[in-house]
Amino acid sequence: MNLPYLLELGVDILSFDAYQIEFMPKEYANVVAEFLKSSGVISWGVVPTELAILAKETPATLAKLLIDYWEVVSRNTDLSLKQIAEQALLAPARCCLKGIGQVDTADETAGQIAEKDQVSGIEERIVEKAFAFLPELSQILREKCGL
Repeated sequence: MNLPYLLELGVDILSFDAYQIEFMPKEYANVVAEFLKSSGVISWGVVPTELAILAKETPATLAKLLIDYWEVVSRNTDLSLKQIAEQALLAPARCCLKGIGQVDTADETAGQIAEKDQVSGIEERIVEKAFAFLPELSQILREKCGL
C-alpha cells in the first residue's frame, strides 16, 4: 500500500484498507499529517471482512492497532491523537468479501444453484459482524483520544 501516493491525489476523503498494512511506517507520518492539516478526512478500513481473520479480532484489538498507527503519526509530527481521531472515520477494511461464494468448477452450475441462498446468508452475517464492531470500536477510540 502506497499511502503517501493516495494521500497526495488531491482528494478530500480517503478510504483505504488500513488493516492490511499491519503497521504505520514512520515515513508516512508527515504525509498523513499534511493531509489532515489540509482538512482531509481518512476513513480507516480497520475491520477485516475475511471470516477467518474477523473471527480472531475484537473491537479492542482493532482499536489497539489503529491507536498504534496514530501514535506513529503523532510521535513524528505535531498532531495529537485527538486531532487525528477528530478527522477519522471507521469502516470495514474492504468492500469485497474475499473467498465467499467460490464454487468448485466440476459442479459449477449445481453448486451455484444450491449455494446461492447459503452464500448470501454468509455474506450478510460477515457484513453485519464487521459493521457491528464499529460502534464499540468508536467508543474505545473516543475514550482513548479524549473525544
